[in-house]
Amino acid sequence: MISEHGIVPTLQHYGCMVDLMGRAGLLGEALELIKRMPVELNDVVWRSLLSACKVHHDLEIGVIAAKNLFQLSSQNLSDYVVLSNMYVRAQRSDDVARTRIAMARKGFNQTPGFS
Repeated sequence: MISEHGIVPTLQHYGCMVDLMGRAGLLGEALELIKRMPVELNDVVWRSLLSACKVHHDLEIGVIAAKNLFQLSSQNLSDYVVLSNMYVRAQRSDDVARTRIAMARKGFNQTPGFS
């Protein structure tokens, strides 16, 4: 972008690329792009990857995204719910329980029937 258009890529540019790669199912490539980003990451980038992992059923990369997301911003209930649901789908009941305990420790009360 710099050499052809004189534009220095920003976090938003990289975030769009992660989202596009995630939608296309290129989760490994999206993770590698995140690792190489020369800008400070925010929760939006990691949340985009986590959401794509949920859609494409990639628990391994999803866990990486969730852990990084929780380090940046652990106050979003939906991030925990997405990870917990991924564990449910993978039939990993111990991890579901650990995630729900972490949610309770953060003070999140999920009402049954509401995400």
